[in-house]
Amino acid sequence: MNQDIFQVATNIAIWLTPFTPYLISAAKIGGKKFVEIIAQKGGEATWDKAQEIWQKLVEEFGNGDKIRGAALMLSTDTEDQDSQKILAKAIFDKLQSAPEFALQLLDDLYKNESFQKVTASNYSLISDVEQEMTAGGKQIIEANNRSIVKGVKQQAKHK
Repeated sequence: MNQDIFQVATNIAIWLTPFTPYLISAAKIGGKKFVEIIAQKGGEATWDKAQEIWQKLVEEFGNGDKIRGAALMLSTDTEDQDSQKILAKAIFDKLQSAPEFALQLLDDLYKNESFQKVTASNYSLISDVEQEMTAGGKQIIEANNRSIVKGVKQQAKHK
């Protein structure tokens, strides 16, 4: 179960990362520049989902905790994978005491959406993986920390 909760926390951190500069801001956000940024980061629906998940985290765990601190650190450089891992760890630490809430967040995050992800990390190799999706959703392939992904095929077939 801890591995499942860790995966939920990691997915939440990945989802929130591009929006952390805006989620932690107490000020109202508006204007043309913000609209352009949201469009670049995945659109209004993605922004709305990030806000929904963030709000649920704040309601469950409060606004002055480690999650907010980790998000604040990540907001200064959303490309920093170490900061993203710190956010994931902070979320994981809180979700361990609330496994039902973790499953609710996962459901909220991917409601009505399929998700496939192949991740290689820490000097690992993934090869010859094939995934097929028959509904709309996200397909992600990532490699980090000197890892290699080769021969991976993700295919979406819409009915």
